[in-house]
Order: sequence, then structure tokens, then C-alpha cells
Amino acid sequence: HALLLWLLGEERKLEIKNSQEAEVSGVLKAAFVLKQGKVVKSWRMRLFLLKSTGEILYYSDKKKPKPRGMINLKEAVGMRTSKELGLIEMPRMLEIQTPNRIWTMQFSNEDVLSEWMQIIKTYIESRQRSSVR
Repeated sequence: HALLLWLLGEERKLEIKNSQEAEVSGVLKAAFVLKQGKVVKSWRMRLFLLKSTGEILYYSDKKKPKPRGMINLKEAVGMRTSKELGLIEMPRMLEIQTPNRIWTMQFSNEDVLSEWMQIIKTYIESRQRSSVR
């Protein structure tokens, strides 16, 4: 219960009220996301912060201010949704493909998923354009 209360409190703090705040913090998006583990395929709630550097940092606990991990969107080569994968039982799921891993996550609603997908798509397209040169 303590972790859930912390997550709810942090969610309120992370609401970026204007673009100036976003510029100062370098955070473009913040959301609570269910992330599937790499080895143990269980689902865990994580706080995701999408930084202007193209990194998604994720956190699990208020007692550990360091990120638990990072997804580098500059390495992303593709993404697929649960609809594209035909996974009706897993709505709002997203896979981000990097050379070393497929990151699987589930968002709280379609609007949040769509907002994150637009930004992630920008990084994937940028990588594809630079690899063509």
C-alpha cells in the first residue's frame, strides 16, 4: 500500500503545468506504466519519465531515487501495439524494439498510449533517416 500511495503522490507532482517547467526539467512525458520484466515475465508498475534526451527512465520505489533502468529511444528500431500483434486480451500494450531487447509495457488508457507513441515514432523515424545516409 505504501508504494501505491507514493506512486499516486508522485503522479500529482509530475503533472507538468506548462512548457517552461518541461524545458527546465527536461521531462517531456511522465506516466505510470506496467512493464514486463526481461527475465521473469511478471508485470510491475513503474514510473516512466520520457526525457528530452530521448531516454525513458523508469523508477520503482521512492526509497531508490536512482532509475531502475533506461530505454534509449535513439536505439529504437520499431514499435508495435497489441492491436498490431493481435493481442485482444492485452489492450493498450506497446512493444519498443531495440537491438538488444524488446520492451513490453501496458499504458493506463488509449490517450496516454497515443501520446507516447507519437514521440517514440519520432525517434524511430529519425534513426531510420540517419541510417539511410
